[in-house]
Amino acid sequence: MRKYAEFFTDFCIQEPDLLNINAHLLTCAILAFTRKHLNCEVIWPTEMELLTFSPIKNLKDIYLLIESKYGESFPEHA
Repeated sequence: MRKYAEFFTDFCIQEPDLLNINAHLLTCAILAFTRKHLNCEVIWPTEMELLTFSPIKNLKDIYLLIESKYGESFPEHA
């Protein structure tokens, strides 16, 4: 998981649209996106919500933005 999370973090740092986003929510969205690419059954389980104090609704738009930017850059993997 760590390598995927580092990859997606590096990817997000290079995206101008993601630079001015709340760092905590961006980190949570990156973790959720990583879990998706690791084929986890639930990308943002209750445990993650409790540990981060961030329900999925708070990071959904950021997650979708990461997904969109990733799909543009790597269409064969989206």
